[in-house]
Amino acid sequence: MRLGSHLTLSLLSLAACRGRGTPAAPSQDAFEKIDVHTHYFAPRGYLVPLLERWRTRSVILNYTMGEPDSLVRRRWADAVALHRSAPDRFLLATTFDPTAIERPDFAERTIARLQGYFAQGAVMVKVWKDLGLQVRDRAGRFIQIDDPRLQPIWDFLSARHVPVLIHSADPRDGWRPLDPQSPHYQYFSTHPANYPYAHPEVPRWETVIAARDRWLARNPNLTVIGAHLGSMADDLDGLGQRLDSYPNFNVDVSARLGDLQRLPADRVRRFFLAYQGRILFGMDRSTNGDERSLDPAAVRDEGRRTEAQFASWWTYVTSVVHLPAPVLAKFYSGNATRLLHLAGAPSVAS
Repeated sequence: MRLGSHLTLSLLSLAACRGRGTPAAPSQDAFEKIDVHTHYFAPRGYLVPLLERWRTRSVILNYTMGEPDSLVRRRWADAVALHRSAPDRFLLATTFDPTAIERPDFAERTIARLQGYFAQGAVMVKVWKDLGLQVRDRAGRFIQIDDPRLQPIWDFLSARHVPVLIHSADPRDGWRPLDPQSPHYQYFSTHPANYPYAHPEVPRWETVIAARDRWLARNPNLTVIGAHLGSMADDLDGLGQRLDSYPNFNVDVSARLGDLQRLPADRVRRFFLAYQGRILFGMDRSTNGDERSLDPAAVRDEGRRTEAQFASWWTYVTSVVHLPAPVLAKFYSGNATRLLHLAGAPSVAS
């Protein structure tokens, strides 16, 4: 179904809902939640009780970020330990290091390592923005996600029905002068190394997204989840066109509530209604460091901020854009359960 048909149907649904009046928001514990985008690398005393209150399972994403292999392995070991400590609350996603792409045995070694991660319980593979914006070959060329040397990995994952969550590019604001009104001002102003505008040699946003789109077209049987609304939160029309063009493409909303809040609520609601089977809940929260070595006040504040983010998302989707219950169920857990091939919800602690 093309974008125009999607929007026509969603407009009719919106009109029908308004004709009946806006229903009262349901209780937050009415739906299980699967947060498909977290970086919980260290346990916290508050975390499991918080997840139980919000009926949430969290997918822990390992990542490379240009870091040494020893650190990637240690983070994976920490994620596995957390998963084993509370398997009803923590799910595992893994990754691979693309910096060795020019080795003749790169794909073979990567697939063998991924098989080991799957044997330990990983349900998804995460690909970070270092593919596209950081990793280069010996000639200095940036490696994009559609590089043919990566194709054996995508073929392997397609055959295994393992989803890929990909962080492609960054918000378009990263290629523009700093704007204090942007939801991404804080990040880019405090992470100059990851601010493309300050590094003219970095590929343009359009270059990275075009490579992603070619990759989607080349791998129609690979289930793909575009992190952060596919780095297109500022252009729901363009994102909708990609979702129409690539049936294997889905998106999570992690770290993009601020972007959506800048848009008219009716526009966001129409988007959620049109693509209700393709949008997944995620928050991009993280924990790092041994809790015993941290300031207790800082840990309490970390827990409060995580709880506040759960509450902000809940208020937004139920009381601002007024998503109906069936759409909430898909957004919060139904789509993730289907795409990640998960079993049903765990029991709720009394």
